[in-house]
Formats: sequence, structure tokens, C-alpha cells
Amino acid sequence: MDINEIRARIDVVDERLLEAFMERMQLAEAVGAYKLRHGLPIENLQREEAIYRKFEANVGAYERYVHAFLATLMELAKDRQRELYPGLPAELLAELSAELPPELPAELSAELPLPAELPPEPADL
Repeated sequence: MDINEIRARIDVVDERLLEAFMERMQLAEAVGAYKLRHGLPIENLQREEAIYRKFEANVGAYERYVHAFLATLMELAKDRQRELYPGLPAELLAELSAELPPELPAELSAELPLPAELPPEPADL
């Protein structure tokens, strides 16, 4: 296989990665909406550690690269959630999570710059 064939295959993989990334970001937006509705913080370090353990278990020599890849994906997702819901910083959500009802009070939700329509709540996050 010559270099042009290898690069053509890389291009195909990159297209699949981009499609998967776009889907992942849309799902991250839905997770952000769920967190907003339920007063949950953006950061969930237990979930992140579980993801690292799950995917780094069988990657051999690529472990540090997989870790960096996953860390980047998760950070981009959190950045998007912060972008969509800038009125509720992670620290505030962490403090309020025990006090907020499942639906945000009208006076609080009225102050938030929410998208025109929140994504529907996924059944299992």
C-alpha cells in the first residue's frame, strides 16, 4: 500500500470520526439539558473516571493517547454545556443540587439564556 492509499483510508476514518463526534456533541447537549432540569453539576468526575477505566483497559501502547482523546472529548462536551447554560456555573449547581426541585423555579429559569427548545429528556443517562 502506498502513502496515497494510506491517506485515503485515513480520510475515510476521519469522516467517520467527525460524524461520531457530531452525534456525541448533540448527546452532550441533551445531557446538559438534563443536568439543568435536575440541578446537577456539569462535572461528574466519577463518570469520567469510569469512562477512562472502561476504554483504557485494552488499548495497549495507545493508553496515554486514548486517555488524551477521551479527556478532550469530555472537556469539549462540558465546554458546550457551559456555553449553552452560562447562567449556571458548575460551582453554583453543585451547591444547589440538593435544594433544587426536579424542575427549576420559574424565576430561576427565566434568567437563563436557554435555547428556544430544550432537547427531549433521554430515557437513560
